[in-house]
Amino acid sequence: MGEKKDLFLRRMKKDRELIEKALSDHIGGILCKEADGLDFMKKYRDAFSEYSEGGKRIRAFMVILGYNMCGRETDDDIVRASLSYELFQSGVLIHDDIIDDSDLRRNRPAMHVRLGGGRTGISKAICVGDSGIIAAADAVLLTGFDDERKVKAVQSLNETFKLTIAGEIKDIELSDVKDCSMEDVLTMYELKTSRYTFTGPMQLGMILGGADEELLHGAVELGRLTGTAFQIKDDILGIYGDIKDTGKSNVSDIEEGKKTVLTAFFTDRASDEMKAEIDGLYGRGFCDEGMAARVRTILDESGAHAYAEDLLQDYSKRASEVIENLPVAKDHKDILFGLIEYLNERVS
Repeated sequence: MGEKKDLFLRRMKKDRELIEKALSDHIGGILCKEADGLDFMKKYRDAFSEYSEGGKRIRAFMVILGYNMCGRETDDDIVRASLSYELFQSGVLIHDDIIDDSDLRRNRPAMHVRLGGGRTGISKAICVGDSGIIAAADAVLLTGFDDERKVKAVQSLNETFKLTIAGEIKDIELSDVKDCSMEDVLTMYELKTSRYTFTGPMQLGMILGGADEELLHGAVELGRLTGTAFQIKDDILGIYGDIKDTGKSNVSDIEEGKKTVLTAFFTDRASDEMKAEIDGLYGRGFCDEGMAARVRTILDESGAHAYAEDLLQDYSKRASEVIENLPVAKDHKDILFGLIEYLNERVS
């Protein structure tokens, strides 16, 4: 394991323990502060808390790291504020499972399944997801930071959420067309993944830490590049990953006909014969392992898989160049370099 990746993972483990404890201590109060007397809501708060278990906590970690990059030591307030992105993440994943018609999340039933399935289960899950998204700002507002920083932080949070929703709409639009351009896919990546996984969390921590405009601007470009690399890796794993590692189906993207850099490259470069064959396999609503294996072979033979791996390396290299020029301490740069290494090598 590389020295910087090891540094990142050790730091991630340390912060994750703080985040998990804060979630355990505060998630109920943040979710439903004024409705504790509504006994019927307890099972839904518990369901949300259970659904939130097992995530990587990368977004909360990026909030804390952004704060530290301003020369601030980790404290209870920034850990509490970092929960905003965990609440939002769980809320949008609940909705995402419904949109994608996915019954599995982290090797466990999706929220709409655990709440009974069918129209009623879906309706309840939408409401539970809404509660996480709405409560995200409270995670910041209930901290002890001064009001000016909290207002600026919540404005940043809400702007990130709006862009993420735009990215989700773009994703849905792309799923409704046969072919799409590489530009369309990369725009969707930047809106849907980069903003709320890296740029937004880093900026939230930096705003609460009193960052100047130079550092905030650097976070935008670093987040864009890192988030795009993250999503490229995610889409590679969506087809080539092992379900035991990812906790997600490796045929659902094929069944859905998900638009990715692999499919955009394939559409632009593959032979007519390859396109005709994959049309009968990709996006047909059902895919067994034999069909999935054939899709993987076609993507390999077309060069789409190799292209996606090369593009991942390109975005990672450009992200590393941005890190080198950030006005932050060397140990924080090393953690960020370790993050890039981790993103490239992850299996889940």
